[in-house]
This record gives sequence, structure tokens and C-alpha cells, in this order.
Amino acid sequence: MNYNSDFPISFLKQYHLSKSIPYQSDTFDMIYIISGTLTITSENGDSIEYPQNNVTVLHSNHAYRFEPSNDNIMIHFGINSGFMVQNNCIDAQILCDSILEPNRNYIQIKNLIMNISSQYLDNSDLHELSLLGQIYQLLALLQTDYSITVSDATNDGGKYQERISQIRTYLLENYRQQITLSSLADSMFLTPQYLSKFFKRHFHANFNQYLNQLRIEHTLRDIMYTSKSITDIAVQHGFPNISTFNRRFKEIYQISPREYRKKATSAPPVTAEWLSENREFETPLAVENINTREISAFVGLKTQMPQNFTKLINVGYARNLLSQGFVQRLLKANQDLNLDYLRIESMISNTMIPRLAGRDDYYFTNVQTVLNLLYENGLTPFIELGKNSFDYLNYSMANAPMRIYSNKERFLNMFEAFLAFVTDHYDAEWLDRWHFELWKIPRESDDDYFEGFDKINRLIKKYLPNAKFGGPGHITSMNSDSLIHQLEEFRNRDLHPDFISVHFFTLQYTLDEVGNIDLSAVARGLRTQQLWILDRIKSIMGHEIPLYITEFNSSLIPQTYINESCFQATFITKNLLEMHTDSDMIGYWMLDDSSFKSKDLSIYLVNGISLINKNQIPTPAYHAYSFLNHMGEFLIEQGENYCITQSKDGNYQVLTYNYAHFANVESLVKNVKHSILDVYHYFESVPPITMKFTLSGLTPGKYRVHRHLLDRAHGSLLDVHLGGFRASIIDEMEYMYKIQTPARADADYLRKTCVPEERVIFLNVESELTLSITLNAHNVCFFDITKEY
Repeated sequence: MNYNSDFPISFLKQYHLSKSIPYQSDTFDMIYIISGTLTITSENGDSIEYPQNNVTVLHSNHAYRFEPSNDNIMIHFGINSGFMVQNNCIDAQILCDSILEPNRNYIQIKNLIMNISSQYLDNSDLHELSLLGQIYQLLALLQTDYSITVSDATNDGGKYQERISQIRTYLLENYRQQITLSSLADSMFLTPQYLSKFFKRHFHANFNQYLNQLRIEHTLRDIMYTSKSITDIAVQHGFPNISTFNRRFKEIYQISPREYRKKATSAPPVTAEWLSENREFETPLAVENINTREISAFVGLKTQMPQNFTKLINVGYARNLLSQGFVQRLLKANQDLNLDYLRIESMISNTMIPRLAGRDDYYFTNVQTVLNLLYENGLTPFIELGKNSFDYLNYSMANAPMRIYSNKERFLNMFEAFLAFVTDHYDAEWLDRWHFELWKIPRESDDDYFEGFDKINRLIKKYLPNAKFGGPGHITSMNSDSLIHQLEEFRNRDLHPDFISVHFFTLQYTLDEVGNIDLSAVARGLRTQQLWILDRIKSIMGHEIPLYITEFNSSLIPQTYINESCFQATFITKNLLEMHTDSDMIGYWMLDDSSFKSKDLSIYLVNGISLINKNQIPTPAYHAYSFLNHMGEFLIEQGENYCITQSKDGNYQVLTYNYAHFANVESLVKNVKHSILDVYHYFESVPPITMKFTLSGLTPGKYRVHRHLLDRAHGSLLDVHLGGFRASIIDEMEYMYKIQTPARADADYLRKTCVPEERVIFLNVESELTLSITLNAHNVCFFDITKEY
């Protein structure tokens, strides 16, 4: 099909850019980066880097420069300016930029661009009406959701939309004339005073500012593409004289119109016309760059699936459970996530079990308060006896702690008194579920650890014979030979742990052989490590022993802001789905950032490492755990990027994600402080993926599909901060300092807005139901499917 000159799209290309080029056009352009990265520099010198899956607009008659990097592919198309004007859509007032405003939802924009591109490049007459419909839909979306003309702060935009449209039309038709606020007011039968206030409220500028901006926008084409004198251009576009034009022009572009013309013509830019005719950059259809996976699952085939995604969570010091605020957040998390075990440190300590003055007895009031809290809320303690809240953040060979108390009489006496107390005060059925762990601290001698392990084990079996006890809490980023040695020591000393515990952190600082801090990064996920450890346990111990991952997180590198990003949600979803069947306990580190001592938390600034940050705002990780908690008890099918289940009540669940692994960890080592702008650069480049699920074997009826989507616009605290910083006039350090402790109203707002997007649809189903979702990198989507009748 040959599109005529009246067609709204002036050009549309999908191309790879291999060199830097200047660009300028009289069309309204949209760009969607499919892969790689494109840096766009505007005429005022501002440069913005657009990684894959980002969209932006280019305003007509503005000069830009494109700087490509990596293997970039982009969709680039221009809409005729006349078509924009006819539909009251002024491109100068549109701000649609997923980097400058990342907290907006760009999914519908991206889907429209992909559909328009696919149909346009298919070059078929069958698509013309469909294309026109989607172009009008795109303009309507830009006008309503991405226009800065009408104040977002007012609730009466709809009430005055007709008047706003009338003002725009009047100004577009008469801006070349000597119009005034009074002449506009007369044409609308309003007073100038009222119109002035109305203009400021709805156009974010006074009448003269808006009119001058509009006139200057229209002078740019003549300045760049004609030989008319600057004076003639000024007068023809409504300016009373050249001096007024020069002054207003410099207010916007910081240079005079003549300097602008000289700059624009010194290096002839690539234009829309050239781009439309030139075939150098063409590549295959955009849809071919999006991987589509079609999953067909018969719901009648299913197996039992362990419900242990949220079975264990770390809460830090036992004294945290004496804090009313902490307890309130814990109980809310228990309600949302259905927790089972709380891994607690320093329960056996002077803080929790002080000795009575002048006596050998102990005071158990604090212990009883904590244990009553757990018992009454259906929670069970998992007591860590060895760590005493080891400081990962400041870990070096020089300050590695040396524990000597675990096999000493004072500690053992206190522990035995504790066991005797709980045996007397709580029922055996609950106590039988208790777990204890003894972590082997780096540099601790084998004799100290294993002798202490043996003595503690004897006490536990004396008082709580059915409770579980294990260790050694091996940190998987350290030398694997140490784990092999510890397993051999258990075997050689005839010790029989009920479980082997390890700590999984994908990225953390650790020690090399001579005690220097280095960076460790797990190659790809954690599943490979899990399988390797299970194999070592069986081969060395001679039989299978449960493997507990008692500490688990993506990164312990401070000040990287990774925990606030959507990456953390995909990290949790991917790894728990892959590992949960072979490790009954996987404990996220941590529940709440207030678990840390204040000096520890300060090193994290605003980014933290927990499910709930220090301002009590749930992170993307929290929402990922919520999705997992709602998975059903029966597994229908699981594969790469997805899991399909059915719950006991007959509902179906589909969980899918698009994971991107760490790729640029070297920058984390080199920089002492990390910019909030760097976070998404730490990961590999992953294209969008469309997941299409067809569930067959369903009972006919009406079904309710509740979709929860976690992406950079919904549920990501990091992207809210990114949007705020990019729109601010202060530097990053000052900005991050100011948002560390938000006002109560601001924190309440973030708690309400940093949540996944929810959509509900109803479908009539005969036997099959089809769901489809396109996921960008770091996106997680959860479908809950219920039969209504």
C-alpha cells in the first residue's frame, strides 16, 4: 500500500543506528527503543540516555543529535503537524518520556506504537482503517494523560475542557495577528480578569507567555528552512518588532534567532523526508524483536506443590519484637504474606534474659513477651544462636567477630534455663516445630564451633527432642572448599545436624584469601549453587539432609538502591520458583529496615535491603512475595519465566516475569557512592517478552480475571524517586538527603501509590481461556482467575 500525503503518518521506520547524526523535522516524532541504547541531545545541550524499552517524543522544528550505543534498534515515526493541529493536539505541550517521568504508565503507549508499526510496515490495504483508529487513540491518550496544558492539580478539567479547546483553536488560528487577552476574552464573552486567572490555572502560564511560546514554535521552520530575513519572520508570526522577537526567543533558547539559524544550517540534519526515503537503516518488523512465548496448559493435570515461599523471614534482633511499631508492621506482613517462621537473633542474650540481682536465676519477661506474640499469631521461632547480628556491611578480616561463648558454661547455663522455661510454659506441639541454627563465624576454629554445636545439640534434644537444629550457615560467595570442609567435620566428628544451612547473596563484598575485600557475583541465579550443595551434602554425609537457605537476598552492597528497584521483584520471583521445591526453608534478609541498628541503616541512606523500608513503605520485593503467597496448592505447569497453579478453592493462578541478571558489577566496585541514575545500568539488556497463556479443560462459565502488574510505573519506589530527582533543580546528594525522612503525608502517599497496577476483566469461557501480557525487563505479572458461575 502507498500511503498518500494526507495520511497522518509522514514516515515510520524501524532501524539500527550505527553512527552519530543530527536530526530535525517539522513532524511530531515518537521513538521507542527496542534494544540497545540511544542518547538524544537537544538543542539546549541536555543529553538523555534511553536504554531499551523506553519511549520519548521529539517536538517539531527542534534540533537534536542521536548518539547510538550497543546494538540499538528503534521504532521512529513522525505524525504530520497539520494533522496534530486539526485535532487540537499541540506537540509543544506533550511530555511523554519514560526517562524524565518514569513513574507514569507507558504500557498502553508502547503497545500502540508496536501495533501501529507492525501494521504500517506490513504495507497492506487491510490495515488502513485500523491504523487510523490507532493513531486517533494514540493522540487521545497523549492529550489526556501526557499533556501539560491542563493542570493535574484541578479536578474540574472535564468541566472546562470545551473552553480550553476553544482557546487553543482561537490562538492557533490567530497567533499571526495582533491579538490580546482582551480580544480573546471578548470572543468568548468573558472578562479579561476572569480569563487571566483561568489561563494561569489551566495553561501553567499567563496569556502572553503562552502566546509567545506558540509563535516562536512556528517561527522555527522558517528560520531553518527558508532564506527569509529574521525581521520578516518575526512580523509574519505576530511579533510587533524584531527586538521583542529576539528577547522572547533568547528567553527560551538562550541564543538569538540568527545564531540558531547558523547553528542549524552548519551541519545539515537528517530530516523526516530523508529518513522516509533512505533504506540504509531498515531492519525487520518490530514485532520480530519481541520474543513471544505461547504456553498451553491443561488444567486437569496437576500435582501437589509445597506452599513454602513465605515460610521463613528474618526479623533480626529479638528485641525488635518488643517494639510496638515493628510488631504492627510484622502483623500486617503476616496478614499479607502468611508467614510461618521468624528467624530471630540474640534471643539468648543479657538483653533478653537478664540475671536476677544476687541470684543465679534469670528474668524471662522479655522472652515471654516475644514468644507470646508469636504463639498468639500462629508464628514459630527459628532461633539463630551464633550470629549475634553479624555486621555484613563492615565485614573485613580485621573486624571479623570471634565467638567463644557457644561452648562456654555461662552461655550454656543461660540457654538451658531458657529451654527449661519454654518447656514449662508452652505446649509440646508448638515446641516440636521450633528450629535452632548455629552459624560458623569466619575465622572461628573448628574445635570452638563443633564442640559448641555438640553441647548445644545435646541440650536441645534433652528438652525439645523433636525440635530441629542445624548449621553451619555457609556464605556461598566464599570459597566452596570451606563448605566441603565443614561437611567433612560434621561427618568425622559423628555430628548429625537436622539440616544444613547456607546464606545466598547474589552480589556482596567478601574476603579473598589474604583478607582483602573483593566483589562476588553469582554467575546466573542461585539454582545451580543449590543443586551443587545438595549433591555435596549427599556425597559427603552419605545420605540426604534438608538444605535450608536461611539468609537470601540479591545484594548487600550499600548505597546501590537495588532493593527499591523492580529488579528485586523479578529476582525473588525467579529464584523462589526455581528453588523452593528442594529447600523447605528460604529466609529473605530482612523483613524491615528498622531491624538494623541506626548506625547500620545510615549506610543504606534511603535504599535499604528489606521488604519494608525504613519509612514503612513496602518495596517491590514485598509485592513479589505477596504474589507468591497467593499461588495455589496444586502445580499445573512451570517453565522458564512462568508458573501456573490451582488453589484448593478451584481458582487458577498464573505468575510470569521477565528477569535481567547483573551485567555491570565492576562499576559497583569502583565507585564508593552510586548514583540513583545508575541502577538499571547494572543489568544485562533484555528485550520485551510477550507471554501468551492458553488454559484448556476449564468448566464452561463466566470467569473473573484479576491482573496485578508490577513494573517501573506501578510498585517501584526507586522510579518515583528517579522521576522526582529528574524534575528537580538540586543535585542528587541534596535530593536524596531531603527524601530520607518524608513528611507523614508524603509517606502515606508513597504507601498508597507504590503498588502494582490492578485490572479486572470478565470472560465467557467454553473450555479454553487465553491470557496475554507483554513484559519489559524487571516486570512481574500475576493473574488470579476465578469462576463466577
